[in-house]
Amino acid sequence: MLTARDLVQQDSGRVRATDTLIQVATKMRDLEVCSVPACDGDDAFYGNVTCQSIVHDCLARGLDPTTMTAADLLHGSSAAVGPTVAVEGGSSPEEVLVAMARYDLDALTVVEHGRLVGVVRQADVVYAVPAMAIGGPGAGAEAQLD
Repeated sequence: MLTARDLVQQDSGRVRATDTLIQVATKMRDLEVCSVPACDGDDAFYGNVTCQSIVHDCLARGLDPTTMTAADLLHGSSAAVGPTVAVEGGSSPEEVLVAMARYDLDALTVVEHGRLVGVVRQADVVYAVPAMAIGGPGAGAEAQLD
């Protein structure tokens, strides 16, 4: 059976919890993404740093992105940014799509036992799973939430 672990991209864009927000933002720009997972040195997953969280919890508060780290941001993140959403590596493609639809995400972090496995993007799931396996043509994750 195909799982979230099987769909993970090779370069998840992970950053270190000790990276400054300038380093994180540079990585996001280079990868053309708006969210990257942050980990410690042992790949323990801290949370996702998003463009929105950098703006809300650093820049809009007048804090310095050259000294504030990903860990600083994640520990002080406001409720306005929303929860970190992740799925377990053994999750089915259908479960991944349902979580993406529920939280209006185009990518999800995949973890196993608190450790980062990688990131799975919506397109990765759609291309990997034939339409019939997820409810046939026209039946996306939204149909499964009803």
